[in-house]
Amino acid sequence: MVILGKPAETVQNIIANQTLFRTGIFCYLITFLCDIVAAWALYIS
Repeated sequence: MVILGKPAETVQNIIANQTLFRTGIFCYLITFLCDIVAAWALYIS
C-alpha cells in the first residue's frame, strides 16, 4: 500500500483501500491498548 519515494501513488492506494487502511489503524490501536493493559497488570502484580 505504501510505496517509498512515491507519495502520490501511496495516497491513491490509501484512497482506493480506505477500509483496509482504517482496519490497520484500528488493529494497531487495539494492540497498543492491550500493551498498556498488560504493562499495567504486570506492574501492579
